[in-house]
Amino acid sequence: MSIGKLIRHFEGAGKVPVSITDVLKEVRRNLPNENVHVVGVDVPPNILRGIHYRFTLQPLPDSMLLPADIAKVVYSLQQPLEWQRFVCCKELVHLFDGAPVRTESKEDVVRLGQKITGQGQVEKLSPHYLQWFFDELAKYQALAIMFPFSLREEVNGSYAAGKVTDDMLAEALSIPVEYVRIVMHDAWKALRESILVD
Repeated sequence: MSIGKLIRHFEGAGKVPVSITDVLKEVRRNLPNENVHVVGVDVPPNILRGIHYRFTLQPLPDSMLLPADIAKVVYSLQQPLEWQRFVCCKELVHLFDGAPVRTESKEDVVRLGQKITGQGQVEKLSPHYLQWFFDELAKYQALAIMFPFSLREEVNGSYAAGKVTDDMLAEALSIPVEYVRIVMHDAWKALRESILVD
């Protein structure tokens, strides 16, 4: 399944707020060879907002078990619920990333963290720049899942008239208010179309 199809699936569901449990079920259904787990940890969000990682669990030499591919999404329980939901969805979206944007070593992870937090220099067209780019892209893809386009179109007139506010939509969708403003911006339709390409 592509990200475009995942976004369309939740647009067709017609239910808000979009359940992260439902997103997880859909991701598991479309990545059947991976054991996908989501775990909340009691860590301040300024240290860890959210992360995902993958590994292959190798059984002991005499075991009859086969190696298992594991994907784990970890997020901070110390952030507001709307941020927990958004971070989980974004990290689940990352499980669809291609191999070229994955980090393979501890040094790659540190460099990527520095790029994302602005502590390092972004080298154009380097693998680290691509990882930063795909992290930003995953935010918009998660947003497209959590804020169905049909709802945007339905409330757009009332929003323009001031009858529906950013805070009202953020509460109904259970997402951070700053992301509501992105979807309600006139440029969202074109951005959404670009991330729906299969």
